Amino acid sequence: MIRLGKSMSLEAVSDELKISVSTLSNLERGETEMTVSRLFEMLNNYKFDILTFIQNLQSNTVVNNISSDSFNINYQENDSKLNRLEDEINQLKIEMLKLKDK
Repeated sequence: MIRLGKSMSLEAVSDELKISVSTLSNLERGETEMTVSRLFEMLNNYKFDILTFIQNLQSNTVVNNISSDSFNINYQENDSKLNRLEDEINQLKIEMLKLKDK
């Protein structure tokens, strides 16, 4: 939904991410498992803040504040996938803190 809200084509984004159009399409439809690193890469490409993304996931809404006509898109996520993503993000935060302390 973020990609569409920014009027970005599958082809343009797949080229930027160096993945096939079919892989990107499968990721967007939830047919391919999304990894945390891929999520970060995609959000970075869309210039969309990860914290805003997570907050909007928790309220089941993705908000595009960048376009002149900002809009809300209902975003439904499987609870187990969302919990797994949150766990992975929390683990990354812990690892970042450990690296910071070194």
